[in-house]
Amino acid sequence: MGIEELRRQIDSIDDQILTLLNERAEVVLKLGSLKKERGLSIRDPDRENTILARIQGKNKGPWDNESLVKLFEKIIEISRKLENEI
Repeated sequence: MGIEELRRQIDSIDDQILTLLNERAEVVLKLGSLKKERGLSIRDPDRENTILARIQGKNKGPWDNESLVKLFEKIIEISRKLENEI
């Protein structure tokens, strides 16, 4: 397999990641609306910790847990911004 084929595979995977991130954002917006209706806080540190622990528990590599935690912390941070914009 050559460089171009591997790059095409990466592009395809990136497209899938983008689709999934946007699907996640749509759910985040629904959740944010529901939290506002119920007068709940947007930030839930316990839930964030649960997400990070779950991700680490499911990780089979080759990404290390520290890198995945940083990535998901950023996803959570951006998601929180979306919720706050509602």
